[in-house]
Amino acid sequence: MKRISLHIILLLLLPVSVMAQHPQGENLVDFYEGLAQRDALYEQNLSLVSLEDQKDFWKDQNSFEQLLAQKNPQGYRIYLKNKGKAYRVHQKNCQVSCQHSEHYFRKAAYYSVHSIVDGEFAFAVDTKKPQSND
Repeated sequence: MKRISLHIILLLLLPVSVMAQHPQGENLVDFYEGLAQRDALYEQNLSLVSLEDQKDFWKDQNSFEQLLAQKNPQGYRIYLKNKGKAYRVHQKNCQVSCQHSEHYFRKAAYYSVHSIVDGEFAFAVDTKKPQSND
């Protein structure tokens, strides 16, 4: 478990360290779009066995997003919009074989409600039952 926690921490700190090194003159839109898509892909393929590891991961992800929102509101809006878009694309293609946790579905609902697409809020139409961790 310590090994998994260490990997999770390193993965979450990587975007923060990249943000710190990212020059202001470069295209921030491309940077945050790419970051959102990579994070969404990672979360969609995430397979944590322990409920404690799942809670830790999503807590760290929420902390990262809150920090981004505080430090760079424009970057956060770009990140949120594109993460929501990536989640919606995955939701359309996600079949019964996709076994996401309740934490994943909560976050997917958050992105569906809070990400803006073409000036309108995007709401998820289909809902899937979260995987039970019992």
